[in-house]
Amino acid sequence: MNRQEFEHIIRACGAATSRKELLIVGSQAILGSVPDSRRDLRVSLELDVSPIPFSEEAVAIIDGNIGELSQFHKNFHIYAHAVGPDTATVPEDYRTRLVTVTVGGVSAHCVSPADLAYSKLAAGREKDMEFVAGLLHHKIVRQVGASEANRGLKALADASEITGLPRDNFEIHEISKVEFERLRA
Repeated sequence: MNRQEFEHIIRACGAATSRKELLIVGSQAILGSVPDSRRDLRVSLELDVSPIPFSEEAVAIIDGNIGELSQFHKNFHIYAHAVGPDTATVPEDYRTRLVTVTVGGVSAHCVSPADLAYSKLAAGREKDMEFVAGLLHHKIVRQVGASEANRGLKALADASEITGLPRDNFEIHEISKVEFERLRA
């Protein structure tokens, strides 16, 4: 999925549900913060979307009209997956770091890269570990020494298996856009 496809799904979800706000979780939330994300971070064809305010009716509309195996999916080869607002494991204060992208009058509040890494590490699947390794490799997030208890998530130590970094306590931190561009150069 690329940024244009990401925006297409946001517009479609807004139009189908008449919702003006969405919460974007899952790997493709990276497109809210880093529109030109590297290809290895954009492999998913699905955008995890939670309607705001949340309702089962809106979930059914999204999944039925824009979801997997829908006509939208068949036509555009991308789709929305409607989820609940508590689907992703994120820090309690994640809302303070949401990145908002407004498309066609719909505000899509995307989980920040640091919170996305946290969520992926909590899920602990191989594909999630590879995604976090990509975030680290592309310097979208960085690893710094800290007490594991700071974030209260043991899964952070498991990332060492993918990254090759020591299994010492570590924490994922977001970096500024200026620092990101400097590191990418």
